[in-house]
Amino acid sequence: IWRGGKSEEATGLQETRRVSYQIKGLRPHVRSVRLCDVPDLDSLPSRYAGKPASEFRAGSDIRVLDFLLWICTWPVVWGWLKNLSRFTFPALLAQRFFSIFGGDRSAMEVRLFGRLGANALERKWTVIADNGDGMWIPALAAPLLARKIVSGELEFGARSSSGLLDLKLFQPYFDRYAIQTEIVEQPASDYLYRRVMGQDFDLLPPAVQYAHEVLGDHGMIGSTQVIRGRNALAVLVARLFRFPDSGTNLPAHVHMREEKGVETWVRNFDGQRFASTLCQMGNLLSERFGPFNFAMALRRTNDGLSMHMRKAYFLGMRFPLALAPRIQAREYEADGRFHFDVDIALPVIGRIILYQGHLQPMDLDNHAQEQSHAQH
Repeated sequence: IWRGGKSEEATGLQETRRVSYQIKGLRPHVRSVRLCDVPDLDSLPSRYAGKPASEFRAGSDIRVLDFLLWICTWPVVWGWLKNLSRFTFPALLAQRFFSIFGGDRSAMEVRLFGRLGANALERKWTVIADNGDGMWIPALAAPLLARKIVSGELEFGARSSSGLLDLKLFQPYFDRYAIQTEIVEQPASDYLYRRVMGQDFDLLPPAVQYAHEVLGDHGMIGSTQVIRGRNALAVLVARLFRFPDSGTNLPAHVHMREEKGVETWVRNFDGQRFASTLCQMGNLLSERFGPFNFAMALRRTNDGLSMHMRKAYFLGMRFPLALAPRIQAREYEADGRFHFDVDIALPVIGRIILYQGHLQPMDLDNHAQEQSHAQH
């Protein structure tokens, strides 16, 4: 899967989402969907500027079968099995048995996130098919492509069909069946740091702004230095939060994922991952590490920004700042790159971890060209 600005592996039928497919005037169709492998995972990112993240999910309307398939993926996740190919035949038997519980309704949606000028937008195309007519949708492109080949508009031969047909060409075929479609465009959440900082965000150095322009999916690479506390309690706390081991010049990748205004940052320092969830809390930035939640004020500085603890919570209950971690964090631009410096300590225990380093866009050449084009 291409996400966070790089290619990574994932397990099929994992990362469950509950989706409600909606078209005005129709009864919503709700289904659980999970990651699936399709050729578009390879073809789509390379087709569009900036190589946007691309994910595909699918799910059965037979909930029992869908749940059993999900359960079967865990031995692969845990490394007990390489894959489930040896169970294809019993899976087919199960599908035939449970098919009597299936319905004749299916749905699909395509969601795109991006910016149009200064506005963050989401565009969504939804399809709902009744009477079992969803099975016709994959075949509808065949006559349209055949006509183009016969008329000489299109050369025959195997290749990706992306971009060869306009969506409006399919409408007469949709009308023949119980297939309804709708395109909706709506504002998406603006960048989290801009919502918290207001106009100060637009005054930040370009590299710092870029690091926080998270809309749907974002990622950067670089290197970091990590220094962990040495006493036993500091080591225990660091392990509980899955903080990385000490090291210098560690390769770093940070994957930022945004959904409905909430960001998840997954930091990968030389294969060691730790994550936190960020959201807005009034005029503060809230960062959650497991059961702990810290609300911080963001202050603009000459070269970037600094973070200042204002509130601390454990399992949703606020506790005194005197007992909270001492977090000294700043982000700044130097040599055209985004730099970070985070030092976390606890009262009595002392330093838990210090990590500092720099990050840059995954494709620095393309980013430079985009910046130059934007300036012109």
